Amino acid sequence: MPQSDQGAGAHYPLSSGSGNRRRLLLFGLTGAPLQRTSDQEAFEAERLSVLFDEAGESALNDSRTARQEPVTESTPSSSTIKERPSFRMVCEMVAGPKPLTWVFAGDSATVGHGLEFDRRNFVALFAARVKQSRRTDVVINTGLAGESAESLLEDLEWRSLRFRPDIVVVMLGVDDAAAGHSDCDAFRDRLRRLIQCIRSDGALPVLQTPHRVLHLGPVELSALRQRVKAIRQIAGDEEIPCVDHWGRWKRKQAGGASLEEWLDAEGLQPNAEGHQHLAHLLGSCFGLLDQGATAATSTASTTERSAKP
Repeated sequence: MPQSDQGAGAHYPLSSGSGNRRRLLLFGLTGAPLQRTSDQEAFEAERLSVLFDEAGESALNDSRTARQEPVTESTPSSSTIKERPSFRMVCEMVAGPKPLTWVFAGDSATVGHGLEFDRRNFVALFAARVKQSRRTDVVINTGLAGESAESLLEDLEWRSLRFRPDIVVVMLGVDDAAAGHSDCDAFRDRLRRLIQCIRSDGALPVLQTPHRVLHLGPVELSALRQRVKAIRQIAGDEEIPCVDHWGRWKRKQAGGASLEEWLDAEGLQPNAEGHQHLAHLLGSCFGLLDQGATAATSTASTTERSAKP
């Protein structure tokens, strides 16, 4: 399990991950919160505030690098992502030789709800990308339709931690938004406890914002935006990666892309093309697009050499 004390990992209070410790964390019985280091306090003092547009949505998913990394319409390059402090540790893990176990947890989008039988969801597409350059990595999808922060927290040991993951990638918010605005504080608390449990088990937590949706009522849409804002803010506070699908889909839509082509007929679940976009952003954020190209180039070079007389 990753126990790095370099770069972004310097602030991660990783432990041996005993089952008793995890159960105490799950039920909030650990007593005093984890102590923040002086480096963390200094970071908080100088951290740039996250900017929000008129809809109350974040224009940036990594406030620490806002001044150096303006938002653009294109997917950020892997080299740019690797320089973001919150992504540095996961990119170093991907670039290293140690085989990794990835666990994806989340709601209907993680499951691939609504896809035709012969279509792959974004986790399967991401796994195929991983296998291009990291053949011994294991990617596990524990997504569950209707998953919420509450249900995942209650079942985290069985659903995720028992696989001894190195990286746990979480996508929540859509089903949590069904509770409306009143439960957003509880959502924040549960999300922070999820992060604490994953870290205590020795794994790196990664948050994802949900994809954008269409045809929601104003109350439901406002509640979902609140969850998106909460996910970004907590990822910034906890100094962990946040893969911002919502922000990218919004920028693509503003640039002329039709979300109807990325979603099912009801405008709620990503279709096959939408899942490709989700997987592409994940691969880019984790430095796998460049690795895949390198692996393909290496294979082509080997084939060319072997073909010579």
